[in-house]
Amino acid sequence: MSSGSGSIHGARIDVFRRENEGVISNEQVVASSEITVKKWTDLKDELRKLLDTRGHASAEATFKRICLIDDFTASGSTMVRYENNKWKGKLHRFCSAILPHVGQFIAKRALIHVHHYLGTEKAEAKIDELVSAYGKEVSNFQFLISFSHVLSGDVVVDDAADEKLVSLIKSHYDKSIEKNSHLGVDVWYGYGQCGLPVVLDHNSPNNSIALIWARGEHADAMRPLFPRKQRHVQHGQSV
Repeated sequence: MSSGSGSIHGARIDVFRRENEGVISNEQVVASSEITVKKWTDLKDELRKLLDTRGHASAEATFKRICLIDDFTASGSTMVRYENNKWKGKLHRFCSAILPHVGQFIAKRALIHVHHYLGTEKAEAKIDELVSAYGKEVSNFQFLISFSHVLSGDVVVDDAADEKLVSLIKSHYDKSIEKNSHLGVDVWYGYGQCGLPVVLDHNSPNNSIALIWARGEHADAMRPLFPRKQRHVQHGQSV
């Protein structure tokens, strides 16, 4: 089963379905990680039919592997993090939501496979470390992390980069973008100071250099090359 943990556009679930036709049952691909009981029931019914068709009538119709697919991670914190003595992030929300279904729809010790099409070295290391710690506290599941491609740390732009480039990035930075409070302050290198020169075809990550995606509010404010469609919008803020 595959479930897009990001947007359907970013996770390319439509392409995933087409490319795996005949390999993965189309009825087991879900375009959202938020799955209702009714949908789980439908998925189980389809699994039962598939098992019967393949001569496994005695096999239990529960899912032993669940794949969560997302497009991109730069810091890793959106996927999993530990804050104020609590686990947070997409993975924790998903596991908490499906925990009541273990035994009914999901096999005990099911494997949760988290795959990103693109990630950074920083995100890969952070997710591996945190998921390992998370797995020790969540005994109902096993976890596997994978990436199609990992960006080398060499692509990151920070204060050690070319002096003229750093000066350009900082001198044209407009602090008005910090009204979106989740960003932090002085984020000329992007959210989490990831400093990425990355643009995705469906959106610009806020982990990229702010000049690439952020629009300032002042008369001489920066104008982005590839404006980002914001997901976190403050009341009254235009995007």
